[in-house]
Amino acid sequence: MQNSNANSNGSPAKFQTENPHSEHFTQFQNARLFARLQKKFTPKPYWRQYQILRVVVLVASYLFNALSAATAAALVYFFLFGMIGSAAAAGVLTAAALAIVELAKRETTTRFFNVLLQFGKFSAGLAAIVLLLAILSVGSSYFGAQRIVTEFTPKAQQISSDSITAPLRAQIAQIDQQISETRKQRWQGKITAPAQRTIERLTRQKETALAELVRQQQRADHKNDTSEAIHETTTTATASQFGAFTLLCELLFILAAFYLEYYDYRSYAEHCKRPAGDQQISGDGGNGSGKHSLAGELLNGSPRPATGVANLRVNDTQTIIVTDNGTGARTCEYCGKQYEYRHSKQKFCCDGCRVSAWQHRTGKTLNRRFYA
Repeated sequence: MQNSNANSNGSPAKFQTENPHSEHFTQFQNARLFARLQKKFTPKPYWRQYQILRVVVLVASYLFNALSAATAAALVYFFLFGMIGSAAAAGVLTAAALAIVELAKRETTTRFFNVLLQFGKFSAGLAAIVLLLAILSVGSSYFGAQRIVTEFTPKAQQISSDSITAPLRAQIAQIDQQISETRKQRWQGKITAPAQRTIERLTRQKETALAELVRQQQRADHKNDTSEAIHETTTTATASQFGAFTLLCELLFILAAFYLEYYDYRSYAEHCKRPAGDQQISGDGGNGSGKHSLAGELLNGSPRPATGVANLRVNDTQTIIVTDNGTGARTCEYCGKQYEYRHSKQKFCCDGCRVSAWQHRTGKTLNRRFYA
């Protein structure tokens, strides 16, 4: 009986003792696909991961801004031109007014989102200004877009009734000439009987031609009225659609402005974030609630200095003590501990005391909804 451990050619079989997929793993690691996937799934900081998106949003925001300004310029220009009567003066005043409005809109919008993201504070004054400028811009853009469509849309093509009725007019003129020549056929001062019958026949032909002429004119007028009504309806619909498009662009501009501010805030906050190995600071003086990181200096509006950060240390009571660049001892206004201050305006020994003092003074809690 043939040995079952032998293969068909009689040589003994070999048992697989290595991973049969190891070679495929090695090939995959050397493939271009693996390099691309490794680059794709390698964690990156927020500013690097979304920098292309930021460029796209920035360019789009200026395009939306330009479209809004162009459509609003039409309304302002035609209004000023009707009052002044000078195209040059109206153009200069329009450019100056729109430049002021658009710059104010961009500045107030970015400032409003900056305050909202950094401090978690809804500024009613800035919100009112942003809303007022947005309404002014949206209204000007909407009606300006309609004015552009109305002014630059070609007029409806009219049918010329003269070209249609020209053959009939020529026929009527010829009949009148024949009647005049026939009236000259007289006998003893009177029109002859054959001439009279010819005149009557020509008169009936003339009446038929006149009736056809009136019908052709009425038909042309009806076509012109219908064409004018259709053109007016189409122009109105196009103007409304273009106005709605400018309204959408205005809303997209506001979203773009928000994302640009969020990108800047998130990128800088992530850069200032406390390293993962460091301990957290208690934002309420050590009771465990309201924790925050060293990025608290960014969140409450005071970016921490770039120097001396590596020399900050955390003690057992979760208090950061500055040990470099000190100019003298000072008592913390919140916890009462002694510390070495770095500048004359420093009032607290650490970030936790400063944030806790701010929360105690304002009765608010540090907002961290937009910070991850």
